[in-house]
Amino acid sequence: MNTDTATEDRMNALTEPRIARLAEQADVNFGPLSSYRRLVGGGEVPVFTGIQSCEPGYMTRMHWHPYIELLFVIEGEATVYLEGREHAAEKLVAGDIVALPPDIPHVFGNAGTKTLRILGIHTSPERIVNFVDGTKTSAHGFVDYGTGAGGPPAGSAQAKAAPDDGTPVWRGMSRAEISRQFDMRVAVPDGKSFTEGRAAKSAPLRASLPGDRDVRYGAGPRQLVDVYPGTPEGPVVLFFHGGAWRYQSKEAFAFIAEPLLAEGITTVVVGYDQIPQVTLPDIMREACEAVAWACKTLSPGGRRRIVLAGHSAGAQLAAMALAHDFRKDGLARSPVHAALLVSGSYDMEPHTHHDRYLDMGLDEVMLQRVSPIRNPPLDASVEMVVAVGGGETPGYIRQAEEYREMCAARGHRTQLLLSPGDHHFAVTGRLGEAAHPLTRALVALAKGQ
Repeated sequence: MNTDTATEDRMNALTEPRIARLAEQADVNFGPLSSYRRLVGGGEVPVFTGIQSCEPGYMTRMHWHPYIELLFVIEGEATVYLEGREHAAEKLVAGDIVALPPDIPHVFGNAGTKTLRILGIHTSPERIVNFVDGTKTSAHGFVDYGTGAGGPPAGSAQAKAAPDDGTPVWRGMSRAEISRQFDMRVAVPDGKSFTEGRAAKSAPLRASLPGDRDVRYGAGPRQLVDVYPGTPEGPVVLFFHGGAWRYQSKEAFAFIAEPLLAEGITTVVVGYDQIPQVTLPDIMREACEAVAWACKTLSPGGRRRIVLAGHSAGAQLAAMALAHDFRKDGLARSPVHAALLVSGSYDMEPHTHHDRYLDMGLDEVMLQRVSPIRNPPLDASVEMVVAVGGGETPGYIRQAEEYREMCAARGHRTQLLLSPGDHHFAVTGRLGEAAHPLTRALVALAKGQ
């Protein structure tokens, strides 16, 4: 029997009506922001259909199907693009439908501020999903979150990225190119000299500037802050340092407080527990605990302006704190007034393709949970400056651009600030220079100017 005949036989296999009731179907969890409810498919039914519900910020991983897929928007707004054509992304609203060609990687996500419900129609009796990054699916076509027989778990320090054969695995980049773009040890080989220089500059300042050191805000061993007090009732800046969520410390960032104190701005440099002793969600929780502590201790009743700032991993933590509902901490839903985010990892997906972060367990569920691009700030009144070094890799610059664009689309007053010539390790040092545009931007945010 040839292929055409087999296909025709399959399409003609259904001889009696088949009814599927949505209320009787079970949900499949696609992570904290999405779920899928299968309707019909398999056996004598030659198509596989289901309804996917996606919360704001949800985005699929790059994937393709060996058949045509149709997506019909029931409610909400979706964005869809093919691999390498992000610039030509299409926005779909309720009533729109898109037919996606077979064997071409694509992405879709929730582009709006409300829940997206979308009917997926797979022109196959089974749902077959091929992920560009090699993620496996189980027999029923959904993501298999297991690690497979014989391999180390995703969170294991022994986990290794698949060998690079030059095949594009994310946005047209091979694993080697992703490593050059997103592993800063590769992008800036002499980065250690910059971190050591900042630590040397900070040591005498931490000893001489006024304030309290090692103030506890949580139970973790490193949940301590250094407080450099400015004018009573003046603004408060909380700074979250970088270090790949696994090294550096608050002690090395006292230099940031000096120009802010000259402006009467209270500066809180936050320490936090680090990988591998804790997980990234643990660190995100600690960042929110630091914000809650500062609001309750330094600004009871919300009397003072609270501003978050962070670099690299710290920018990711600050951005995720903007997406946190602080009512569960006994505060306003969003007690933060503004934020300066410098060289952050806003989309964590590229970090699944190089060895540096394979101990973080960045599976599909984790990516949805920890990527700021998929978890927008809750309050559109928060003013933001998204900064990045002009000498950084194109990957990091693009992440800054895309996060700023996402926030602007949701109503934030958001500015993109490039620090000319600065690479990833140089740019954060600019915050110790009183006249530098980065410092002036942070002062303006703190003072509401």
